[in-house]
Amino acid sequence: MSLRKLITVFTLVLGTSAAFAQQKDSISDQELSKFADTYKTIQVENQKVQQEMIAVIKDNGLKVERFTEIQKQQKDPNIKVDATDKEKKEFTAIVGNLQKKQVAFRKTIETAITANGLTVERYQEIFKALQTDPALQQRLNKKLKG
Repeated sequence: MSLRKLITVFTLVLGTSAAFAQQKDSISDQELSKFADTYKTIQVENQKVQQEMIAVIKDNGLKVERFTEIQKQQKDPNIKVDATDKEKKEFTAIVGNLQKKQVAFRKTIETAITANGLTVERYQEIFKALQTDPALQQRLNKKLKG
């Protein structure tokens, strides 16, 4: 999985882990505005953390492409990557640092959600509803553009 996909997946974890409990049409304009504001904040924070993660990789001696190659092999033993002992050590150090960044990023996301007047659970419900409701998607797009 590429670093960008890793960050994207991590960002979406909050949006996909809860069951959708309320009717889609019960999402008020006020809630959708709060969601839009939160979404914008998360996007900005996501871009920042992506840059920080790239820096962690480079600062620990690997290029992003090489890190991704080794990461793919870790997930799929059928992929052959001849990593040196030094690269393996660097990779392990990087993964530890990235996990710390992910924990901090999750807290940042949760703070952004609550600072905008939503609960994490309600944010998740709205996110889930957006996956299947084109009308709700249109309403959100208007708020994001406006």
